[in-house]
Amino acid sequence: MALLNTRGTLVRDRLDFFETSNAWAFIFGSVASGAFAAFLNNNSTGHTQLDIYGMLWFSSIAQVWDVTLHPPIQTFTPITPTESMILCIQPDLPAPAGFIGLASAFNSPSYYRILRQSGGAQSGTLDLGYGTAHTVLPPGWSLVLSTTATAAVELSVTFYYQQVTDNVAQAK
Repeated sequence: MALLNTRGTLVRDRLDFFETSNAWAFIFGSVASGAFAAFLNNNSTGHTQLDIYGMLWFSSIAQVWDVTLHPPIQTFTPITPTESMILCIQPDLPAPAGFIGLASAFNSPSYYRILRQSGGAQSGTLDLGYGTAHTVLPPGWSLVLSTTATAAVELSVTFYYQQVTDNVAQAK
């Protein structure tokens, strides 16, 4: 739901509902304890950017959760998910750009923190809609939800996003 001519804009005053690349990515899995993260990576090899406009997560136990943005990652320590999928909202279109996974470590530090859900929670929502800041992932960048699990935990995450196809500089 890209905002037309969004380059350099941090808030939206109208959404573009005419895109055809609307997508969601779903993943879930579990760990016995320790570092645990779910991520959406823009795996585009061209200039396609991913406009992130929502995220939901649910865990089997209360944890402190961080949502961070990471620059291109060369390596990470993967965790095999129980289930994962990336789908286009329109069923007869191919899956859009994007790669999702679970990991226990990344070799790059976070670029910045978007949210820290302190106090421990079993679920959370990141709703990037009207009048709120949003994130556009350049190729190679990742949006990461992470915690340090204190006990066995199962996590499911849904990312809502689209390929940015109209993000062009305004005419001068």
